[in-house]
Amino acid sequence: MMEQNAEDYFKQALAKFRSRDVKAGLVDLEEAIRLEPLRWEYYWTRGAFNHRRRAWTLALVDLTKAIELCADVKQAGKIYQRRMFCYGRLERYDSVVQDATWLTEHGFDGENVYWWRGWGNYKMGNIDSAADDYSRAIESSPDDYNFRMGRATIYYWSKRYAEALPDLTYLLTDVAFDPVIAASIHQFRSLTFYQLGNLEKSLEEYKYYQLMASLKPFSSVQEYVEEIESHLEHHFSGMPSRPHERFKLAKP
Repeated sequence: MMEQNAEDYFKQALAKFRSRDVKAGLVDLEEAIRLEPLRWEYYWTRGAFNHRRRAWTLALVDLTKAIELCADVKQAGKIYQRRMFCYGRLERYDSVVQDATWLTEHGFDGENVYWWRGWGNYKMGNIDSAADDYSRAIESSPDDYNFRMGRATIYYWSKRYAEALPDLTYLLTDVAFDPVIAASIHQFRSLTFYQLGNLEKSLEEYKYYQLMASLKPFSSVQEYVEEIESHLEHHFSGMPSRPHERFKLAKP
């Protein structure tokens, strides 16, 4: 019987993964790597598989090795993107930004790459860079809830309240919404107007929020102010949604 080579073990591993014999597939893939340790495809395959089963740290090791060995920029782009996802899951935001930047510099500058980089920059406190990345994502998909809400939230937390309002207004007027989501945007607008010192508009927006959320209306302006201050101090903890928890709007 002819002795098996690395490619034989690799093909066996793929077949076993397809039949869901994960343990045996990993054993064959390990043998393929032992026999030919410089084949980037083997590390990529194992890294991608570990990513799918949420073994983020294990995936990072193989994806990093695959990047080191892969000379094909097109293939490397796929690996960088997968590694960026892993870094995001592990909350290694500086690495998310680094990989996303590599992707944009090498022609892989889609809206989701800018979203990931914007999210990473936001988490590191790079507010201007984060807002710029979300803006680039919005250029590609102006109706995307996650991009618009993300940029509005970034502007809000950086106290650029007037800049937050256009995105919130756009979402209410130009994008179809579940009533619960629309109610939350009215609440967000109310808080934003309050921060701008526009009590009248803030109260108007909060009334919309109460109506859509089936809440009891205020009996006085003072009650409203106390409620708003309570939200500002304790309850409002908005932040851009994480890319791996993308919110999808229901069809109208």
